[in-house]
Amino acid sequence: MEFLTIYPGWYNPRAVHVHVKVQLGGSELLTTQLYFPDDLTDTIHQLEPYVARHPTPFRNSNDFVMRVGPTGGDPVGVFPTMTAEGKTQVGTITIGVERT
Repeated sequence: MEFLTIYPGWYNPRAVHVHVKVQLGGSELLTTQLYFPDDLTDTIHQLEPYVARHPTPFRNSNDFVMRVGPTGGDPVGVFPTMTAEGKTQVGTITIGVERT
């Protein structure tokens, strides 16, 4: 599946993310969130129209929804692989859903 969206802004108190739902035959199988690397968010948010608002103070490591690894290291979440194509960022991720 493929979808087109704008790069998300931020809101208090959440790290930058988008919500994703997987549905099959009208039944919801999964609701999750996709996060983006903080350094990419910082770069994007220095561009118009984001630059008009101060940069996000909410980092992935402090997001209360994203789980932090058991050793307190890097956050464990859902991160698409991001690549630049000109002025466009393309995120790629594979999501597997087991039907029960």
